[in-house]
Amino acid sequence: MTPPQERTDARPTTPLPSQDTSVRVLELAISGGLLPVLAQDTAIPGVVLTPHVTGKPLRFTGDWVLTHAASGMQLTLPGCHAHMIEAIEWLARRAGLDWNRPLEAVRADDALKIAHGELNLALWRAREEREPLVTARGSWVVWPPRWRIRYRGRVSAATYDSWDDAARRAAYALTEPDEALHLHPDAEIVRDTRPPGWGLRCASIHCHDSHFLADWADGCGPVMGPRAQLAADAAEEGWRDCGAGTWTCPECSRRYH
Repeated sequence: MTPPQERTDARPTTPLPSQDTSVRVLELAISGGLLPVLAQDTAIPGVVLTPHVTGKPLRFTGDWVLTHAASGMQLTLPGCHAHMIEAIEWLARRAGLDWNRPLEAVRADDALKIAHGELNLALWRAREEREPLVTARGSWVVWPPRWRIRYRGRVSAATYDSWDDAARRAAYALTEPDEALHLHPDAEIVRDTRPPGWGLRCASIHCHDSHFLADWADGCGPVMGPRAQLAADAAEEGWRDCGAGTWTCPECSRRYH
């Protein structure tokens, strides 16, 4: 075990280079004065992410806000970290808004006033419903027809996402005599004429676009079928219906506390 003095001596004593961090110290403009806090730069020039503080004495609440970097003035209602990341995306989707100016110029800009009001109204609604402020995608996906292996008039019950997937499985079966599926070179790869149904994926920007409602009883692959059945299965698994064709998976749903 390293002696305490050696651990102390090994501590860094110089600041990190600015290019190695997006975090810096910013003075928040609070009603009683200025308060130094850590702030994180965002993709929106002039807007930073800061912890929310309130009370007497001032304390961290566990929520976050977007703050005008030049003035330290709070731009948004407080919210969870997920909602603040989405608020940044909300601003990023609106071109022509310049927040990277002195406070007086920001307050005089009608377009920024409108955006500020719309963002906070949308954020309030999202907080109340514990739902996303913005989404990355629609949740309902029609699966394309599947691929199968046909051999001597029989078509496999197993299906595959692509011709290549089916071909790899068929090629493997050609060389493995102990496999349950043992084929000869005259096997064919064929495609279904109809799609197998719908799939349901998470719409959150915090999730990846291949996170589908899974069939845990069949190798964890995506569930495919009628929308009504998938909706019932999703609700039972803890997915949340956010309306307008969007759902969030259980993990993302828990972000909106």
